[in-house]
Amino acid sequence: MEWHHITMEPASDPSLAPFTESLDVMGDGSLVLLPTPGQTAGSTSLFVRRGTKAPPLLAGDLTYGPASLNTTSFPA
Repeated sequence: MEWHHITMEPASDPSLAPFTESLDVMGDGSLVLLPTPGQTAGSTSLFVRRGTKAPPLLAGDLTYGPASLNTTSFPA
């Protein structure tokens, strides 16, 4: 795996309110990362636009971290 640091930008799309920052992953608005810090600082979620279908929001902190996934050692 290769990890890359990302930087959110001011959100210019009013449909993303109340989010004030985002990152357009593909450059066409179809996949947009949104900052969703909660129990984990730096957590993000992915907003997926699918034409006329309702866009799901995929929460970014619903899995174990890379160290656990790479070793298959899952905390209780």
